[in-house]
Amino acid sequence: MSNNKKKKRKKVTYIDDGRTLYDMSSVGGGRRPAGLERGGCKEQIATYLRAVRSMMIPMFITIAAICIVFLLLYIIFEIAA
Repeated sequence: MSNNKKKKRKKVTYIDDGRTLYDMSSVGGGRRPAGLERGGCKEQIATYLRAVRSMMIPMFITIAAICIVFLLLYIIFEIAA
């Protein structure tokens, strides 16, 4: 007789606390909920243009900051050379 006794594993208990980690409602090709229909082509283009317009000023500020840093570094290295 062998003394090979299997160790019993503790059963893991998962508790549902009601929080949603991910919304998986659109996975699997199911139908969309009633309030989430896709807009038409004109609406999508208008939304895209509004998003681009709202980000123009931050984009130009970032480009200006990069140019200023580049010019400062260029001037510093020209003087040092």
